[in-house]
Amino acid sequence: MTTQVLKHVVPLLGAALLTSSTLVIAQAGSLDPTFGKGGIVTTTFGGQDTTVLNAAAIQSDGKILAAGLIPSGGTPEPGLARYNIDGSLDSTFGTGGVVTTNHNGGILGVTVLSDGKILAGGSGFLAVEAFRYNSNGSLDTTFGTNGIASVRPFSPTAFDASTGGLAVQTDGKILVAAGNALVRFLSNGQVDSSFGVGGVVPLLSSATAITLLSTGKILIASSFNTLTPAASGTIARYNSNGTLDTGFARNGQTATAGPASAIALLSTGQFIVAGSFPTSVGTPPSPNSYGVALTRYNGNGSVDATFGSHGGVVTPFSGNTDAVAFALAVQSNGDIVAAGQTGSQAPVGPSSFALARFTANGQLDTSFGRNGTVTTAFGSNTAFVSALLIQSDGKIVAVGNDEVISSGGSITDSFALARYLSQ
Repeated sequence: MTTQVLKHVVPLLGAALLTSSTLVIAQAGSLDPTFGKGGIVTTTFGGQDTTVLNAAAIQSDGKILAAGLIPSGGTPEPGLARYNIDGSLDSTFGTGGVVTTNHNGGILGVTVLSDGKILAGGSGFLAVEAFRYNSNGSLDTTFGTNGIASVRPFSPTAFDASTGGLAVQTDGKILVAAGNALVRFLSNGQVDSSFGVGGVVPLLSSATAITLLSTGKILIASSFNTLTPAASGTIARYNSNGTLDTGFARNGQTATAGPASAIALLSTGQFIVAGSFPTSVGTPPSPNSYGVALTRYNGNGSVDATFGSHGGVVTPFSGNTDAVAFALAVQSNGDIVAAGQTGSQAPVGPSSFALARFTANGQLDTSFGRNGTVTTAFGSNTAFVSALLIQSDGKIVAVGNDEVISSGGSITDSFALARYLSQ
């Protein structure tokens, strides 16, 4: 089983007044009126600014899991919320649909196992961790120590994890990327000492996404600065024992044009990387403008020049200076959906959910939203997409964050979900 998840513990946030979307009813990219309120759901936990949604997954019954940090008693803790198909919280999960774990840290990736249990990966106090929950949200005490697996990868001064991801191998071993560390646990939650050194592999920069190849090799996307569209990134491939695969690109790594925020593996063995790239150069002191960027790579790490224009595509969002993708999903027909954030002052200031859909060869799908793009604003809040899900009926669920700053300066963060029609 392989999973790719993504994650941002702190990029750009937004919450309460739910309003506009550049959509036409019943058109692909329109908000789904059967979900939440007009296609949107927000969940606020105690009115605090320590709520962050990093990852999401869909269960076999269609219920949606959202994971990250949720405040409990004023302290941010690893948290999960489960939603029914209509967007309402699932009261059979945890307490009123919400689970928090009394532990220092947060969740960066989540997946549902074949037995219905829920596996999450993330970071704790100077540690990389995995959490396993029963289907009702209680910790599975047969995993790790009372449901939690943990390893401290580096010295305190060398470890900081605000981004990462989770993947599960076909043999049940668990890979957790957090910050600049990659850790492998056995299926029972014990550290796999055969991987790297003591179960740990150091990464060049902060991991943003992880995915597994059919060969068992591991692809890691990393960025040197996850908070700005102008960041740079890398893609690295590792052998199953944690060593760099020197047969990939240049000595196992390749630099990306702009940040590497998400990876989508294709059935051909190729993969797509999403991020951002300049669309115009500003005359100082005016800043550059950025658009959502996709690049397709061959399995050996070289750019596939047949995709888009010379291997890539960059899409600006009308009326906004900045746009960046944080999440990717591939639909059953091969169409590619990228999602993230767009605004005039990203990553700060008002911003909206941003989605763009492309054909399999990298052309904008003009049947989607407005000439291939969709923006969904949350009043004048700051909002961004962290993860993308494709339902079995093809509908697209964008899962992320919504932050509102009051006139008095107080901040309220919320989980934010929006569901869109696919056709």
